Amino acid sequence: MDDTGALLRFVQHSNDVDLREGEVALRARGRYSELVALYQQRGQHEAALDLLHTLTLSPQDLSIRPQGKLGMLTPAAHQAVEQLAIHSIISCPSSFLMVCKT
Repeated sequence: MDDTGALLRFVQHSNDVDLREGEVALRARGRYSELVALYQQRGQHEAALDLLHTLTLSPQDLSIRPQGKLGMLTPAAHQAVEQLAIHSIISCPSSFLMVCKT
């Protein structure tokens, strides 16, 4: 079955997914783009940045290879990175610098 992006669209909007359960399920299936979107939707910007950091700089550290139509970062994900970075610089500059330092 082809990935239509429906899961990504679902987690980008308000939903009743338990954050911890969703995190476990998405990580177990390598659905990292969806997990970043879920973190962003729930205001978990530092967790999203940490995952994006791993995806971009050390994907070999992931136990499950990225899956789905999006696989790695897409233009929409890059836009999300920019939004997260702006939010992080404004609300928590020290943690942003720590994430981006390595």
